[in-house]
Amino acid sequence: MASTYPARLLPQPSYVLVGGDQVLSGVVARRTPTFLPLLGEDGKILVGQLSSPTEDIARGFSVNLLGQFQIEDIGWRPLVATLYAYWQEGEQGLLPQEEEAEYKESGTWNYYWLDIRDLHGVSFLGAGKQYTCCVCHKPTRCNYWHFELHFHDETGVAVAQMSRGQIDKAARRIRPWLIEQVKTSPPESVPIYGSWQSSLYSSTS
Repeated sequence: MASTYPARLLPQPSYVLVGGDQVLSGVVARRTPTFLPLLGEDGKILVGQLSSPTEDIARGFSVNLLGQFQIEDIGWRPLVATLYAYWQEGEQGLLPQEEEAEYKESGTWNYYWLDIRDLHGVSFLGAGKQYTCCVCHKPTRCNYWHFELHFHDETGVAVAQMSRGQIDKAARRIRPWLIEQVKTSPPESVPIYGSWQSSLYSSTS
């Protein structure tokens, strides 16, 4: 059982933001809301396991870049808002105190993978409307390896900047495409700790 939040996930003052095109060879992972069932009869991930029904997926779909961030780290969940705040370059990350984060054992959740090459810069049609996905580095104050999937329409307008009704409509169009990208079997080469060289993310390397 994990009892201490891993300090290796914290952003450091020397770290820099990483572009999606710099990590195209990588994979991102995401924890499911519950453990089972994971797949439907068609062999695809269930809608309710892709994300919580209340999550605003079209505004920013939360994932973690694997490598220094390992599968077991998915079990951690910060409990205070300051830890969810986005990190700014030059800041020191915040290590959660014992009461500020909880660890859910792996038997209570599952996870899935997405290949960044299948996501970043990829355009697709949803109900006849074109959207493009961007894998954006959005570190939090306690997790440097946090990324988000952002979307914009064919005119370049970010879905997150649209009206509430338009965002909800976009989510209904984006969700089926995301389901098609999900992989529940481990990739051929699972990223190991240290697989990303410090020259990618540290200005002092």
